[in-house]
Amino acid sequence: MEINVRTAWTLLKVNPPLFARKAYNKLLVETSQFIGRPRGRCLKRCHGVTFECPVDADVTIREMWFGAYELEVADLVRRLLKPGDVFIDVGANIGYYSFLAACRVGRQGQVHAFEPVPQYFQQLSNLAALNPGYRFIFNACALGEQQGIATV
Repeated sequence: MEINVRTAWTLLKVNPPLFARKAYNKLLVETSQFIGRPRGRCLKRCHGVTFECPVDADVTIREMWFGAYELEVADLVRRLLKPGDVFIDVGANIGYYSFLAACRVGRQGQVHAFEPVPQYFQQLSNLAALNPGYRFIFNACALGEQQGIATV
């Protein structure tokens, strides 16, 4: 497990509960390869919203599954959004933050997501299919400071 000691110490001083949650979730991710790691495509649920998580993909996806992915940013999403808000997810990838946002903004709010990579956009689109009644607006394009076409 990679640890940045300075960052860990700062987080421990500033937000001990978040530090403990992050350490615990990271431990789950690291040990999941040895004990009972979920396989295939698993469903993660939060406040009535369902997210399909392909946990076999890579460690980043497993971090999403266990709630350890970019925990500080996820915590901000949880603290700042409220029911009825509008959330914009630029570079949405498979939709983890769109999922977290939908959990907070609820059926009254909106989640707008932009993802240009077709395979990720397909996974992102599954989020809307799994959650009828939530207002997702997904766009298969990139956002940037200049107009043009990018190749991958």
